[in-house]
Amino acid sequence: MKRIKLKPKNPNPLFELWLEEWRKEAASRNSDLQYHFSKALAALKKYPLPLKSGKDCIILQHFGTKLCSMLDRKLKEYKVQNNDSVSVKNVCKHCSFNEQPVFKRKRRSQQNIVDTDFIPERTELTTFDDLNLSSWNVENYAALLILYKKTLDSCYSGYTTETDLLLEMKQLCGHGAKTSVLDLFESGLISMIGRPIRYNLTEHGISISKKICEITTTNVISLNSFEVLNKIQNSLKPLITQKSKLIKDSADLNNRNEETITIENHCQQPDENFEKQKSKENIVYPKRVQEKMKEVKDMNHVHNLENNETDFTDDFQRNYYLESRNFDIILLVDTQETAGGRTEPQHDATITGLTEFGVSFEIRHLKVGDFAWIARCRRNKNNELILPFIVERKRIDDLSASITDGRFHEQKFRLKQSGITNLMYIIEDYEKGQRLTIPHSSLMQASINTLIQDGFSVKYTKNHKDSMFYLSSLTRILIKMFKEKNLIGCKKEVITRTNISNNTCSLMVFEEFNKAASKQKVLIHFLGF
Repeated sequence: MKRIKLKPKNPNPLFELWLEEWRKEAASRNSDLQYHFSKALAALKKYPLPLKSGKDCIILQHFGTKLCSMLDRKLKEYKVQNNDSVSVKNVCKHCSFNEQPVFKRKRRSQQNIVDTDFIPERTELTTFDDLNLSSWNVENYAALLILYKKTLDSCYSGYTTETDLLLEMKQLCGHGAKTSVLDLFESGLISMIGRPIRYNLTEHGISISKKICEITTTNVISLNSFEVLNKIQNSLKPLITQKSKLIKDSADLNNRNEETITIENHCQQPDENFEKQKSKENIVYPKRVQEKMKEVKDMNHVHNLENNETDFTDDFQRNYYLESRNFDIILLVDTQETAGGRTEPQHDATITGLTEFGVSFEIRHLKVGDFAWIARCRRNKNNELILPFIVERKRIDDLSASITDGRFHEQKFRLKQSGITNLMYIIEDYEKGQRLTIPHSSLMQASINTLIQDGFSVKYTKNHKDSMFYLSSLTRILIKMFKEKNLIGCKKEVITRTNISNNTCSLMVFEEFNKAASKQKVLIHFLGF
């Protein structure tokens, strides 16, 4: 007889409740922490299994050691108050009983009890509580869903240039204004980085985009016309009207006016302290964005920028053009992957393994990743292009340590920002009996999240020699794949996805790749407050 396993729809309700309370408290104080709590809450809701302690949350994105400690302290207080240990069953029963809607547990009088038919509607609409959808136009939806569509692409580099986004909006809507993109930035749905400006969706933006597609039954992959956007906007109009009524009814149930968020407050009272609320994760701030907006007054100017960029790229390509069969494919090994001067080369496991398998490799200091491949011109050794593949290797004990100290999420972020489209993780087993700070099952779940949520390729190997064999096999595949192609060097800002079926491929110059990875100021906060 087949065993049926029931999975809770809301596996960690207490943690979600406390994170939501902390987020609202931070928002009332105009604190930047509200954005960190929002991201942590979104990551927690995606995790399908119950977590027994705050410490277990360390495997999730946007959870640092201090946030985990806060959850553990709160859980300890809860156990003292309720005089028992918290099982998943008890927690779920407790939260489903008190979710009526989510107000404070102290007053649960008959006046605060709501019909259960009301709860699912309100829960579905809370996703849009901090957005004023009534003021959105078609261009707002276009910019959001274009970026969301790109995040679903496994070859997506992690960012979209300003020029590309505005041009795609123009193709979809007939015109594209940067003010529509700025609206999304001010709502915390997208972030900006660098010069030239590049955009990517925040966790909140991805959550909102997904909800919009679910409610309007839209397949974002088939987003290709103005009619689809117009249908989405019209489908959400009844929802906006319904939301206004529900929030008004909710306000009547809540005696504390300061905890009630109304549509009127969003529309009529602009926040004077908006700039203080912006997350430090966004490198480009609203003032700088406003200055940058002066440079792009209309789409004609955007075309001028694109033409200038094309002229510059043509000159650049002439300097970096590698004809087929006139270059060598070489595996680059980061210096951290070898023992350095402490061990003789013949005794170094990495050097010995790659030499044994007949791989042409060099040891260099890579600013991001552990292994990469370059195509080097035989006539001019200085002309090197990096292939669109990069590998990060983690031994199972190192994976556990990197999740604990936050390096794991930082490294994934930097790999996404590198401009390389094919990101790979090698997870190497070590000793079966070794003790790890994080359970082995949780480490496997973290690797699966990396595969599914982050779009990485993940390879599990038995030991270090098995990893070297995999790299040697991959090197031979790449040599066979690229040796008959003409390679053109491109700047990082204009690099496009490599189409293997074409005879000519555009690749990033290795020197620029390494320099950009070292100079880029990555402002990530894993809740280290």
